[in-house]
Amino acid sequence: MRALKTTTDIIRKPIVLVSHLRNNKDKDKDPTIFDFHGSSNIGKEGTTAILLKRIDKNRIESCLTHNLCDNPRYAGTKLIVDKSRIGLPHAEFNLVYDLWQKHYEDKYSEITMNEH
Repeated sequence: MRALKTTTDIIRKPIVLVSHLRNNKDKDKDPTIFDFHGSSNIGKEGTTAILLKRIDKNRIESCLTHNLCDNPRYAGTKLIVDKSRIGLPHAEFNLVYDLWQKHYEDKYSEITMNEH
C-alpha cells in the first residue's frame, strides 16, 4: 500500500483499487472502511474510500418519482463516500442501475452529506 501511495505522489494521478467487502451479518447496516476484505491498510492508507451496497430500489426517492420501482429492469445501489483526505464531505447517494442498458441512470437522490 505504501508503494502505491508513493507512486501516486510521483505520477500525480489517482490510482483506483477495487476491494471486496466482508459479508456483514446485519444486511441493513451500511458498509464502512473497516469492512474492506483482507487488509485494514486499505482503509487506513487510501486517500478516498467509496463503498457500494445493493439496496431495495423501493427505498430510492428518484426511483419512486420516476416510476421505475415496479420495472424489473432497474436495480438500486447506495454509493457512500466514507473517507476523503482531499476535503470531500461524507456523502451518501441512492442510484438507479439499468440492468438492460448496463449503466446508471441520471436519476439519483442524495440522502446525506455531512462535513466531518
